[in-house]
Order: sequence, then C-alpha cells, then structure tokens
Amino acid sequence: MTFRYEFSPLGDTGVLINITENSEPATSRVTRAVADFLREAEQFRFLDVVPAFDNIAVFFRLDEIVSSSDASFFSKAIQDLNGALKSLRLDLYDDGKVLSLPVCYDSTFGIDLESISVQSNLSINQIIEIHSSVSYTVGALGFARGLPISRESIKGLISLGGHRHEPESTLEV
Repeated sequence: MTFRYEFSPLGDTGVLINITENSEPATSRVTRAVADFLREAEQFRFLDVVPAFDNIAVFFRLDEIVSSSDASFFSKAIQDLNGALKSLRLDLYDDGKVLSLPVCYDSTFGIDLESISVQSNLSINQIIEIHSSVSYTVGALGFARGLPISRESIKGLISLGGHRHEPESTLEV
C-alpha cells in the first residue's frame, strides 16, 4: 500500500508531515504507522514525534539543527524524511488497538446533555443511544490529560447541535 504526504515547516525545529489520503480509518492507520516508523528509525535523533489525525509533527533535537545552516535545515530534513518514508512498509504495522472506555452520562459529568437535548430535539436517552452506538477512531489526545478526540465524536456533537457559542468558563469538581 502506498500513501501520499506533504511536508511543511513547523517552527524553528520541526517538520509537519500531512498524510493526504482523505479516507478514515486508512488515514489514521497510515498516520500511526508513519509515527511508529519514525520513532523506531535509528538514523534520526528526534526530540519528539507527535501524531494527530492526519498529521505528524516531527521535532528535531537542537544539536541536529545547529549543525546545519538555517536555510538548509528544512531542505535536508525533508530529503532525509522523504528517503526514510520511501522504505516504510505499511503491511508491518497493525490497525491499532480496540479499547472499550467507560462513559458516565450522569448530569454531574454530562453538563451539556440537557442543552444538546433541547437543541437537537432529542431526549437525553436518545442522545446517549446515538453516542454509545458508534465506534470511534481516536485521532489525538488533548485538552485534558488522556482525553481521546475523534473525528466521529466531533461530527456527532455538531450534528446534534452540541456546539456552545459561549463555552463554560468554570467547571465545578
């Protein structure tokens, strides 16, 4: 399986690789495989490799950057990454793990359930049924430590009218 990608600079020390496949879950699988491959690649000494949805942020160690001129760093990084990615065999990487995550729909934690119910004209039980009937592909972790973010949940919330025009500024814990 081949895949297409593009590079762009990311600050002074990084390169952003954009996987241009446009089809889930294939894009997520390729993104994960590229990130794992680069983490394992011995010819590179990266500071960090961070996958999210269809992008991989690759941050180089400062000593790798200082050893080349600013003008040549990005060109050399692209050349090296491109060469490495041509040897990537996607068939050696799996489709990821399937996890079952517990979800608490109690009104104490599901603070938006009532407003989504009103906006979508669905009962809270119907919203829970819709939300729990879908398998989600996690594309990133963010906002709160360990919070999984998926395209499916974002699209689902928008379709249910779950977008707040005025976000909560405080949350009681």
